[in-house]
Amino acid sequence: EPVKGVNEANGQLFRGEKHALLFLMNPGTQEISLTFELPKEFNEGREFYNGTTIKAGERTTLKLPPGEAAVYRLTRAENKGGRP
Repeated sequence: EPVKGVNEANGQLFRGEKHALLFLMNPGTQEISLTFELPKEFNEGREFYNGTTIKAGERTTLKLPPGEAAVYRLTRAENKGGRP
């Protein structure tokens, strides 16, 4: 599904029962800045490649160089850190 505030070509959210994956990407040739808010149904998200975290309800801005991507594993609020 689309990510609120992010062009569909740059971000998608894939939901599971207890977790979701947030994919953000820059298929272009210039650096981009993406501003988004994690849906409140999630506690936090941890970036797969570098481990940075984002929290539900916080507005986050991410700069992505050309050809780069960020992938966040999100945990639903009712799932306290268990595995998918």
